[in-house]
Parts: sequence; C-alpha cells; structure tokens
Amino acid sequence: MDSFALSAGTVLVGERRYTIERLLGSGGFGKTYLASTSFTVGNISVRGYVAVKEHFVADHNERDADTLRVTTPGTARSRQIVADSLRDFIGEARRLQQLGAGHPNIVKVNEVFEANDTAYYVMEYLEGTSLWSAVDGKPMAEGDMLALMAPIVDAVAYLHRNRLTHLDIKPQNIMLATADDGSMRPVLIDFGLSKHYDANGNATSTVNTLACSDGYSPVEQYSGITTFSPSSDVYALGATMLACLIGKTPQKSTEWPAGERMRYIDTLPVSEPLRAALRGALGDIHTRTPDAGALASALGGAPRPVERRYSTAGQAAGDTRPMERRYSTAGQAEASICDHDNSTRPMGADPSTPDVDELEDAPSGKKRRAIILIALSALILFVGGYLAYQAYEAQEDKEYPPNLSLAVEKNGVQSYFYEDEWNDMSAAEQNQYTKLGVVINKDHQPFILALDCVENGRHMTWNQAMSRYSNVMPTKRQGEAIVAQYAAVRHAIEAFGGSDAGYGFWTNKEYDSSYAWVVNMTNGYVYGNGKRSPGRVRAVAPVPVASAR
Repeated sequence: MDSFALSAGTVLVGERRYTIERLLGSGGFGKTYLASTSFTVGNISVRGYVAVKEHFVADHNERDADTLRVTTPGTARSRQIVADSLRDFIGEARRLQQLGAGHPNIVKVNEVFEANDTAYYVMEYLEGTSLWSAVDGKPMAEGDMLALMAPIVDAVAYLHRNRLTHLDIKPQNIMLATADDGSMRPVLIDFGLSKHYDANGNATSTVNTLACSDGYSPVEQYSGITTFSPSSDVYALGATMLACLIGKTPQKSTEWPAGERMRYIDTLPVSEPLRAALRGALGDIHTRTPDAGALASALGGAPRPVERRYSTAGQAAGDTRPMERRYSTAGQAEASICDHDNSTRPMGADPSTPDVDELEDAPSGKKRRAIILIALSALILFVGGYLAYQAYEAQEDKEYPPNLSLAVEKNGVQSYFYEDEWNDMSAAEQNQYTKLGVVINKDHQPFILALDCVENGRHMTWNQAMSRYSNVMPTKRQGEAIVAQYAAVRHAIEAFGGSDAGYGFWTNKEYDSSYAWVVNMTNGYVYGNGKRSPGRVRAVAPVPVASAR
C-alpha cells in the first residue's frame, strides 16, 4: 500500500470529473491511477475508464490526509526541487498531449489540469497486456517481434523528429492494446523520464532525472545525459528487441565485456538484416545508430510474419490479405500479395500484364500486339532514361547540389527549405522559424550540420569536446560526407546566415591514443589531429529519412 496515494472514490475535477478506482503504480516523480468518468454519446450516458498521472516527488512530497493537498514539508531546497519538477511535469505533459495526437503508437493524453497543489494529466487507459507479459520468459519469433516493435520504432522516430527522447524504453513500457477485432496496437507509455530539447541540444526542462533501467539503458545514461541524445533511445529499442528474441532481460550495459555484445548478437538465429540492425543499435556511443529513424531504415529488410497478426501504424484497418515473403540466399525479401485465387504475383505488378508463358500460348495477332507494346515500352523507357540522365548531368554541372537545404523548426515541427525558397520568404516569415542547420545527404542517411560552432566557436581539446558534446559531434563517416561536398556546404552555411565554416572541427572518432579525426573545411579532407590541439565543435543532429529533401 502507498500511504500517500489517493484512495478509491476520490473525485478529481478537470474538464471532466474523474473518480479514482485504484492505484496502478508509483514512481519517483508520480503516481498513476485508474479512474472512471462519464460522457455522453448521443443521448446515451456512458461510463468509461482513463489513466490519471499525478505529480508527486517521492523524496520530497507528502499528502495532507484531510485536504488531499500535496505538501513539501522539507527545506527551501526541497520546495525549489518540487516547484521545478512540477513545472517540467506540466510542460512535458502538454507536449505529450500534442505529440500523442500525431502518432497512433504513442499513448494519448486527453487533458492536463492542476488541483490539490499539484498537477495531473489524463491518458487513455489501455486494456491489454504489456510486451513483457506477452514475452513471458519465452523467446519470440523474429517476425512476430518485428510486427510489434516496428510501430514502436516508428513512434520513437516521430519523437526524435520533435527533439524529444523517452529515456525509459523497455518491454514493460510498451502496452499491447487489444482492439475489438482482436488485433493488437503496441503503444509506448510512461514518459516520466522523457526530455525535450531545443535546437541547440539543450534540455528545455530544468530537472535532470538520473534514472536507469538495467538491461535497457546505455552506458552513458548511468552517468547522466544532459544533451539531446536520441541514440540512447536507440540502445533501449535494440535491447528491447533483444529481450523479446531471447525471452529475458539482457545483461546490464555496464557489465558487458568488451566486444562480447557483438559476439552474442552474431549467435542469434535471426536474419542478417536484423542482426546488422541490432549491431548498430547496441553499439557504443561512438558507433551506434544515431536515431530511431535510421534504425527503422535498418530494419526495413528484416522479415515479417507470414500473416498480418498485428495492426501497425499506417495499415488499412480492413486489409486482411495475408502477406507472403520469400527470401533469397542473400536474405533480401521478395514480397508478394496473395490474390483471391491464392495465386501470387510480385508486389506492385499489374495483374493485367501478360507473363511470357501467356505470350507463347496466345494467338498470333495477340502475340504481335503484345510484342509491339513491349517494344514501345522499351522505347519509352530508353527515352525517359536518356532525359533523366541529361537532367542529372545538368544538375551535376551546378556549383552547389540541390540537397543542401535549410532545416528549420516551428512549433515543434521540422521543415526544409532550399536557398531560393528561403530567400523568397519575407523577413517576418523567416523569423517564425528557428534555424537548425544545413541538411547533408550521403548514402540516403541525412543529417543536419549546425550553422554555427558551439560556444561561439571557442577552441577546446578533443577530450574537452568529448566530455561536453560527444552526443552531438559528427562521426568520421559524417565528416567524410561533409568534405565530399565541402564547397557546397560552406556556401550553404554562409547563405543561410551561419558562421565561417573554414578551418576544422572535431569528430567523435579517435585515430589512436594521441590523435582524433578532424573535419577540414578549408581544403576538404578529414585528417588526424593531436587530441591536445585546439579545435572547434560543430554539432550534427539526425534527420528522419522520410522527411529529408
């Protein structure tokens, strides 16, 4: 029993009246209750259930038994901690209310209100079971795991696009909500540790909560995360997928011997695309997949179940056709859709297009017409290909390639503008956006390079840079992508109002014990520089592949 929990029958009043039914759980910064409420559908009064989270700092708060008010009887320091935490709680709840409405696999927040000298937010009550309960100590098949986890990865990618990290992803925080038709909707819950960050990678909340979930939190989380670090969520996603595959909690990240995690992944009986995705997700901070959007792309080639047993974001509710997947020896999926007669055809193929065997059996007139159509199609493809090649050549002749657009943010939503589009806007229109940086696109893995160096371009050693900005420093590969078009990058940075991009800035990759890789924007190359030498830091941030231009 929780002596400070609201008792059954207590009524909370926001936009609706909520009657507490029972306590669902308690944590360091809040309590969650099952509550009932009434609403009207047409002329029918309906009683429904919601989950209500209450702000309550376990180490500092108490409750007045007579008034139900939340009190802070400690020192002035305790009262300040609670006040800061309450402000953050309300801000994150309202942000979650906005974000949850934009993705079907994020728990929905109905309202946020204040009462009893604290704050509450009301969420959908998910009837079902947790992913951890579904695992129940037994390894899950690869396809079944991906059918449940792919929507969650997509949901986290959506959070990362909006500069929010969850920081407590694990099977216990993924609910499998059961629909009326028996399908399952995986939903990410418990945003108690989540953090939102501004365009510079700084947290918009004031309280830094140091909390970890053994087996799912990466090493760096144990020492505290202070900047935007989507790769920390990626590790938790990888560990959650691993837990499903092996039927138990993975080993604590701080206890894996060097190299052992990768060797363990290599022993898993899974497809090579999934194995590669797990290697990237569970790598160390310097080699890890940078964000959930990149992880979703890495999972694209992994197999799914033979039938759609689970509903996922973006699928039509009425689409019940089974999905069949055939795999070549290289592990690449060749998908086909079963038609109503149970025959199969390649996905996207026109069923009216005749096969070669059909042409052989067709009457001579039909055969000639088919041959003519094929010849005409080939001619059209040739002409189209030639024109596309000419357009490509013309584009290559431009001094600055078109993929260097400006990433901006407005009301938590990222947009992208080319130079001419940006310049066509009035100053008043431009001022509505926060500039994030220049989008660099290399091998279909885009990222944002900041317009300015951190700390107004202050020079620092590599070790100093790593201690402060390791989560946002570019990788060596990203540095190589930058210098591959360094003249265009410098032009774009200057065109969008950034600081001089000349000279060099550090990557997060060591050359050896004494040297680290530096991006040289004056001459366009990446080279090893002494770690004690002065250098600058120009931050990078991930860009979802789906939204890059």
